[in-house]
Amino acid sequence: MKKKPYQILTLVLSIVVFLCYVFSFSYGIYKLLDPDYSSSQATLIVMSSFGGMILAWLPYLAKSIIHIEISFWLDLFIEVFGLLGIFFGEAFCFYYNYPIWDDILHFLSGVWVAFMGYCLIRSLTKKDVLSHPIGMAVIGSILISFSVSFLWEIYEFTFDSLFGTNMQKFMPENDLFNGGDTFSNLFGSDEAIANFYRDPTGYRYALMDTMGDMIEALGGTVLFELVAWPIRNKNPYFFDDQIGFIPRRQEASQGETSSKSI
Repeated sequence: MKKKPYQILTLVLSIVVFLCYVFSFSYGIYKLLDPDYSSSQATLIVMSSFGGMILAWLPYLAKSIIHIEISFWLDLFIEVFGLLGIFFGEAFCFYYNYPIWDDILHFLSGVWVAFMGYCLIRSLTKKDVLSHPIGMAVIGSILISFSVSFLWEIYEFTFDSLFGTNMQKFMPENDLFNGGDTFSNLFGSDEAIANFYRDPTGYRYALMDTMGDMIEALGGTVLFELVAWPIRNKNPYFFDDQIGFIPRRQEASQGETSSKSI
């Protein structure tokens, strides 16, 4: 599936991304030892960076474990998205310094999950005779994107509940903000807290964040489907070649044996 130049580019990309996560992991460890830094944020940086170090080798893990080969361009999209969320978003606090950063990434998540879902379905069904193959791929990619968005919110809620982090970004980032530690009380007086949550922008703060994330992912999904349309018209097989299923060795050897006997 991959030509040699792309194999080299994939290796270089994995090494560069891995080193970025090593840096952010080390930075998180350093911040864990800093008593003036939020321990919950430092924990999030360490754990997400560790996950990123695994993500950096996604093409090789997918090929060896689940026998799937992904294209360089699909891998590049995934790795860049991971860096935007973990390396820049968490380690460099882009989520807090630039409030729109979270909105952008949830929108992009809708794009890339729909992209992956579409490629996966096309790869699974391209050998089958279907009456509406493109329609099935479109509907399937939309449903996959919705499911991932839903499961991601559960993951963020679970992570915040177990480790006291603020992945859902539901804590008001104003004078009440306590650094993102969901195991601690908000800063500010009781009067200031009461005044904030008396207003609809206060008592709907957490709901707006969660639902806003899911709506943004929906917008990204719709954008992908619109962009995929002219791409399909220009190159009908573009999405078919992004994900390939590798036959298991046993199946391959059996095929070789039968061909020799013939």
